Amino acid sequence: MYAPVCLRFLTYDVALDEACRSYCRAIAAWPGDTELLPHLSRVLQIGSLEAEVTYCEPIPFSTGSNRKAVSRAVETAIETALHSALRSPA
Repeated sequence: MYAPVCLRFLTYDVALDEACRSYCRAIAAWPGDTELLPHLSRVLQIGSLEAEVTYCEPIPFSTGSNRKAVSRAVETAIETALHSALRSPA
C-alpha cells in the first residue's frame, strides 16, 4: 500500500502582494510537462518556502493491480486533499 501525498506551498521568505504570491505558487507547482531540473532550479531560486504536507489514506497496490485505476484513485485522493486544504485558512 502506498499513501498519496498532497503538497500546498503556503509562504515564501519575503512579503508578497497577491499578484506575486500567485506567480510564486505557479513556480512552486509542477505544471504539465515541465522537466524536473529546470523546475527544481526555479524553485530553489525562490529561497525558503513553507509547505503543508497532507498524507492521504493508503491505496492498495500490487503487481496485479490495474495501474490506470490506481492512478485515478491517487489523483482523486490528492485532488480531494488539495481542495480541502484550499478551503481552509492557511
